[in-house]
Amino acid sequence: MAFNKSLLKNIFGSEDEEDYEEESFEEESLEDEPRNKVIPMNKQKGTKKSVMAQNRIIVVEPRIYSDAAEIVNKLKDNFAIVVNFEKIEAEQAKRIIDFLSGATCAMDGVTQKVSPQIYLCTPNNFEVQANLSDSE
Repeated sequence: MAFNKSLLKNIFGSEDEEDYEEESFEEESLEDEPRNKVIPMNKQKGTKKSVMAQNRIIVVEPRIYSDAAEIVNKLKDNFAIVVNFEKIEAEQAKRIIDFLSGATCAMDGVTQKVSPQIYLCTPNNFEVQANLSDSE
């Protein structure tokens, strides 16, 4: 069985170099373009200040109901919050406790009663160990 060379050229194309056109293209330099840095959201820089900020506890004394939103913002920033209700009316304190408890629960955190007018709200990255007796 003999193959015809012209038949193969028609099927597979010509093998002559003169039939090809050489394409020229410029290589893009990756060094000229700014590189986007991807930084994990939960990774803190290794400085002493950032490690200290990670372990801070904030003590607040809300005076009005709208202070609760500021407290929740601190919780979202992963700070533990001690809330002192000694200088606010009982009805306002109850509303704030309800709001903080809901926000803390939504963030998988914990709200604990420390004394009749002091509460501790912690985000999910804090572990609280307490052995308090309920003397009420």
